Amino acid sequence: MFILIQHLKKWKIGIGLSIKLMSNLVERIIIYVGNNISILLIINIISNNCHSHCAYALNSMNYQDYNQYNMIFIWWYCLTRSKYVSWFHILKTYFGFIIIVLIIFFLRLYSRR
Repeated sequence: MFILIQHLKKWKIGIGLSIKLMSNLVERIIIYVGNNISILLIINIISNNCHSHCAYALNSMNYQDYNQYNMIFIWWYCLTRSKYVSWFHILKTYFGFIIIVLIIFFLRLYSRR
């Protein structure tokens, strides 16, 4: 089973209900979705990941009177509407990419000599 330990970005959704009712509803939906997702035997990064879990939860809530959410839709919303949790998480996201680009840059620079 593939489990993500820490989230780097968040997408704040508005349900438009009172805080007490909203927290009750969200808690019930999370438990419901968690129970249904746990039936699946394998969770992988390609076809059954956190985006599909979120899509299933939003579809169960009929969020914004729409129930056709999918992984691509959630990915796009996370890309365009979410915010990083902290500055450290931005660095954590792009640190590997920056290291790889620097290694390639220095390898090309020193291979010309």
